[in-house]
Amino acid sequence: MLIEPKKILLKDGRAAVLRNPDPETDAAALISHLKRIVTETEFLLRYPEECDWTEEQERNILSESNADNMRLMLVCEVDGEIAGMCGMSLYRQIKFRHRASLDIGLQR
Repeated sequence: MLIEPKKILLKDGRAAVLRNPDPETDAAALISHLKRIVTETEFLLRYPEECDWTEEQERNILSESNADNMRLMLVCEVDGEIAGMCGMSLYRQIKFRHRASLDIGLQR
């Protein structure tokens, strides 16, 4: 699902931009972001060695997410770098349509 980018003014005066990730330009940065945040806490679902997919695989994930109206992926960009990401998926099955999955990963 695609959204219009949204600019937010942070307390320190910097601007953050919430936007969909671009598969071509953000794949490598998102892999790096994920590898960084999994080292910052034990409370995420992966360890660094489990973040082993390629840029091509990440581009496919991002493209599929952007094209699917039941999924939303956003990145938060501050000073030109990814500071966070968020993903939401709605369930398609009839008995689970009232449920969603939400993933958030922010750098310290």
